Order: sequence, then C-alpha cells, then structure tokens
Amino acid sequence: MRLFPVARGPMVLLCHPGHPVATGEPTWADLGAQVFVDFPPEWSIRELGDRAFAQAGQPREVELEVDDVHGLIDLVRHRLGVAIVPESVARKKSAAGLAVRPLPGAVEIDWEVAARSAPTSGRAPRRWSSAASPGRAPG
Repeated sequence: MRLFPVARGPMVLLCHPGHPVATGEPTWADLGAQVFVDFPPEWSIRELGDRAFAQAGQPREVELEVDDVHGLIDLVRHRLGVAIVPESVARKKSAAGLAVRPLPGAVEIDWEVAARSAPTSGRAPRRWSSAASPGRAPG
C-alpha cells in the first residue's frame, strides 16, 4: 500500500463574525471557554482539533456533534458554536461571510488528504471500456 498526497492545509478557527473570538487575539484559554461544534471523536478532523488543544495544554468540550460539513457550517452561522476546521472547509461557498482565524500561538496543525493505492497482485490493471459496461453488447 502506498499513500499519494492530494492536498494539505492548515486547520483554522471558524466562527460567526459577531462572535467575541472573531476579532483580537484570542488565546487557547479563550477558545477553551467557547461552545464547540465538531465531528464525532473518531473522525480525523475532530482528532486534529483535539490534538491542537492538547498541544496547547488547554481542555475543551465539544457540545454539538454533527456528521456533515454543511451542518457544522450552518450551526456556526447561527451562532450555536465555533469550530476548528481545515482551511478548505472554511473556503466553501456555504461558509462565505463567516470569520476565519488562525489558531492561536505556536500551535500549527495541518489537515492532509492522501489517496491510498491498493496492494497489487502483480497483474496489470484491467482496462475499462464501453464494451465492458453493463447493458451494452461488446463490439
């Protein structure tokens, strides 16, 4: 198995522009006191947010969990919490108008996406052709 890097970018804070942490220089303690919207604990995005707080030595509690990026953005837009997300999520059209902030201090966590290749059996990959499509007769 091999991994092929596809994309990489920083994790950022996403919040409503009227939220107190949308301006100034919030600290990890400031962020730890906020209501967080996040993904389930087994999701890698959540693990990265948890790791950022652990590296900063600051506890946090996630009060709202979602299993959809757009649901998370909607909750942030409606001022129900703040979130730590990959910068690519913060750039989505549905997140337009929300405040995007770097994480405080020296903590930098990157979101990395990679494609994984399956182990090969030594055979050449099969070629896909229209003749192999269901419902079409070869030839």
